[in-house]
Amino acid sequence: MNNTLPIVTVTLNPALDRTLHLPSFTLGKVNRVDTERTDPGGKGINVAKVITALGHPVVVTGFLGKKNAYTFQDYFKQKGLRFDAVYDEGGIIASPGSAMEMIQKPMALVGIGEKGFLLIPSAMGYGARGAGGSIPPNSPLVFEVELLGVK
Repeated sequence: MNNTLPIVTVTLNPALDRTLHLPSFTLGKVNRVDTERTDPGGKGINVAKVITALGHPVVVTGFLGKKNAYTFQDYFKQKGLRFDAVYDEGGIIASPGSAMEMIQKPMALVGIGEKGFLLIPSAMGYGARGAGGSIPPNSPLVFEVELLGVK
């Protein structure tokens, strides 16, 4: 049995890192994603992944919102990581004027099962640079959304 004391990592701002894979990329053309994955991340979590891969014991700790904690808990269980966290009643906290706030506010007005449109002004989207050949410069982003449920 290993008597080494664990290294404790602290993640004050955990994130869900989304990775998109493109089989090829052509500048100025429409490029399609063929696979995607979402992994818990944040500095302390990422360090814990490396420490574990090197064979050392680790305890992951930090702050999690109760609304999205299950994603992190499942991941740590799969990886065999010991996890101790402080839970907050909320989920994702949006900064005033952020794109996340612009998404959360209108969605609060949509009932479960209802559809609506979400408009993100150009300045909060891709702005003057646009997005290759897909989204011209200075274009607003328009999404059709449906609220499937609330956790």
